Amino acid sequence: MASLSYPKSVRLHYRKDFQALLDSASTHYNAVFKVFWLVRECPEEVLDGIAGDVACATGVRECNAGAVAPGTGENVAGCRFAVSVPKKSFKRAVKRNLLKRRTREAIRLNRQHLPEGFCADFLFFYRVGEVLDYADIEKAVVEAFTAVPAKAAAKAASAAGNAEANTPDTSAEANLVDANAVESSSKSAEKAQLDNSDNTSGNE
Repeated sequence: MASLSYPKSVRLHYRKDFQALLDSASTHYNAVFKVFWLVRECPEEVLDGIAGDVACATGVRECNAGAVAPGTGENVAGCRFAVSVPKKSFKRAVKRNLLKRRTREAIRLNRQHLPEGFCADFLFFYRVGEVLDYADIEKAVVEAFTAVPAKAAAKAASAAGNAEANTPDTSAEANLVDANAVESSSKSAEKAQLDNSDNTSGNE
């Protein structure tokens, strides 16, 4: 069963983390949220947890008491979340707090939809001018948890492809050098043959 906890480790609350997210974030829109997201390096404890899960699943070692079972979604603790509801749209704090609670609950119950080992920071910005039911909010959260990792994977693949395209083709350069060397050697041989021919003609 997936973990239903929402510990401090999955909450984005430091000012410097918010600033880093907003400075470099990509965005994803759906019917309810504007989602700011930024992939980050996974903490060591998350990577260690994944390795432990694999070992348990394959029977390489005996699982310790309380170890995380594979596929439970525990390792998505590498992701951190924050929720923002604009005061401009909802003047009353009671409505803003209600929407935040519903969004956090949707995150808590559905963060296992994120791929294991995917580490990113999320800011869910509520952009609808009305108070939606929990079901609508949950649907939007699940959609974001499915779409954002796909976008991140495509972005990483594109960056890798661009890096490969910008890498000089040393094999092509080597082939060109070899071709030039062969051509030069051939010209030298032809010149030597002509010189020998001239010398022979002079002797006659």
